[in-house]
Amino acid sequence: MEFKRMYVVLCCFIVICSAAGTYTRNSTWKEKRVLAEDMLDKNPASEQGICALAIEIQKSEGEEKALSFITGPEAENCEKGDLYHYTAAGLCYCLGRNDRAEAFCRNVSTIPRYIARARYIQGMTALGRNEEKKALAFLRQSLMHDRYYHYTYKALASFFGSRGNTRAAILYLNRLISFMPDNAKTNREFALLLYSLAKKKKKEGEPFAAQSLFTDSIAVLKHTIEKGSADKQMRLLYMDILIEAEYIKMARAFMDKLINAYPDDPAVIQRCVRYYNNFIQYRMAEKLCEKLNRITGGEDLNVMFLLAEIYYKRRKLQKAESVLRQCLARSRASGLHRQELKALNNLAKIDMYVGDYDEACRKYTDILNRDKAFWQAHAGLTEIYIKKGEFAKAEQGIAVLRKLVPKTYFARVKLESMLKRGKKHEQYRIRYKDQGSDG
Repeated sequence: MEFKRMYVVLCCFIVICSAAGTYTRNSTWKEKRVLAEDMLDKNPASEQGICALAIEIQKSEGEEKALSFITGPEAENCEKGDLYHYTAAGLCYCLGRNDRAEAFCRNVSTIPRYIARARYIQGMTALGRNEEKKALAFLRQSLMHDRYYHYTYKALASFFGSRGNTRAAILYLNRLISFMPDNAKTNREFALLLYSLAKKKKKEGEPFAAQSLFTDSIAVLKHTIEKGSADKQMRLLYMDILIEAEYIKMARAFMDKLINAYPDDPAVIQRCVRYYNNFIQYRMAEKLCEKLNRITGGEDLNVMFLLAEIYYKRRKLQKAESVLRQCLARSRASGLHRQELKALNNLAKIDMYVGDYDEACRKYTDILNRDKAFWQAHAGLTEIYIKKGEFAKAEQGIAVLRKLVPKTYFARVKLESMLKRGKKHEQYRIRYKDQGSDG
């Protein structure tokens, strides 16, 4: 009886020790580097072990150490097959050693999966040398050996997109998305490509083609957002595209959802404030900007300038002046010269609006004494000269603006039209005055 009891205790002890050993081993083998080292300990000539350990070294210590390991004495007796040559080629490519990468790629010739990856590397190195025909041939060979290798599709889409072949670029990305439909990263890249192509078409004066591309990019992002796999950046991109495509109602509705999803995120709130400001929705812009100013603790000068601008547009001039004076004080204390001039310029705009032209002129002159290239001050002074009827000085101001700002710049064009109207008004005034004295 005593013997049986001892036997049961011994068996339980062995089981517990075995379980503890298994648990410890499994905990250790959770780390891929430990597994790779264990594989090499058992078989030092293992190609898979050498490559796996090289990849783990790359993750922790960088490509240089990984390449030194895989081409060093540790790998002398290793079986050098397709996996070895592809891994070494990838490390060389990451380090920008394209000639050496191509030398390793040429030795990859048996397993289709690795051949596809090697041809991709050869294609990208050929593109780096501007050998477009050669690069295109290698990339197409890559797809022949592995039609699911997504990096090749991305490279081909980027290649054709950058050369204006929109149809081919979209074709390759559509193929990629067909077997990776719910991959958020791929969908984002596809939407970005469509967005950039749409902006290009819009700039080239092809509005229908641009609108079609905008619609496609919106559809891709909408699908990803509805699946719940979109991150903040993708949602912001979706909002940008809606606004660029002039789907204003959809953009406003999505902005409300975005603010509810990220109620205290400064980047989201600031983007929405700028859009509401552009939409002339000043009340909503003011409410959000005040919230943003509280979140940032009143320390972000850009937010404070934006808040002052909104107050000015809503004609809350006392609040705008108060915020701008805070900006001015902080800019001076921090030695931020450009921000100080910007605050002075905006204060001068308020003075000009209330009709205190002398004070506005004094501020604008102070700005120009410090920085003669500050065109906003020239524009402000020119506007005051027009309002005061000093057209000769206004013409001199516009001549300066022609040199400082582009030909079609809105501020200068607006001032030129103001000057024409002012001169015409003055001519009518003199004519009617003369007619009155004759009568």
